[in-house]
Amino acid sequence: MSSNHEYSIILWLAMAVVAVMTGHVSLGWLQMARRRETMTLGWRAQLLSAGTLATGVCATAVLGLTNEIAKYPIGYGSVAAAVLWLGHVLLALPLVALLSIYRRWWAVAVATLLMTGMVISAGMGWVWGAGFRPGVQWNLRLLATAAALMLAGFACAWWMTRNDRGSRSGGSGSGRSGSSSEPQAFLRLGGAVLLGLTVMVGLQVVLGAADLQVQRGSVYRNQVPGTLLSLACGVLVPLTLSVMAMDLAMRRKSRRRSSMSSGFHPEKRRKRRHRVRAL
Repeated sequence: MSSNHEYSIILWLAMAVVAVMTGHVSLGWLQMARRRETMTLGWRAQLLSAGTLATGVCATAVLGLTNEIAKYPIGYGSVAAAVLWLGHVLLALPLVALLSIYRRWWAVAVATLLMTGMVISAGMGWVWGAGFRPGVQWNLRLLATAAALMLAGFACAWWMTRNDRGSRSGGSGSGRSGSSSEPQAFLRLGGAVLLGLTVMVGLQVVLGAADLQVQRGSVYRNQVPGTLLSLACGVLVPLTLSVMAMDLAMRRKSRRRSSMSSGFHPEKRRKRRHRVRAL
């Protein structure tokens, strides 16, 4: 019992780390996409934000399933796992594109609905991908509770970061952009933590609605082992997210340096040339 309890705590910590880092990195790439300095950078940032968001949600769902089932080995269908990951990347793309272009209240509302639907589909999809037997009977009340919790959490997270565009290069150089970037950084961090915790709690409620303790086995336990996949989600995904977070931090520092070096200097005014009229 004590070893199972410690194993459960480790999985909970891994879920929290993956979910919060997913929120941090995906919001960082969303900030890059909002600048839209070039068309290539904008599309690449949107793809990276959507891929990070979908991968983090899927990894959190896999870790949650591993935490729920400890009495028998589970596995996932190879085709089902690939379809689930790719499908959620495609679901995340319009969400990221919407938030990178629009920052009105209706965009936040639509993004909240899309994010809630994506997390619910991830929880239900990975349960389907494991092929539990004799079969899952979903508790609709718990699913509705999970939807209500995620609607509130995601709405607050997106609203906190809706105007986060970062410091722009150039400008008046009066220090105004530097002073306003600090509150934006705190809002971005708070939005990332709230986004990650909402994903984690919402997935736990969705998995609880499946009542997996009454299941007897997994059909696909001999295809993609659940232990191997959960190890990848708990180790490789956080390492990749850490590298991406460091890359984002370096990009912000280089952009801040370039914006400070290319700022406006009043002593370097252009001299106006006056034409002297010929007599």
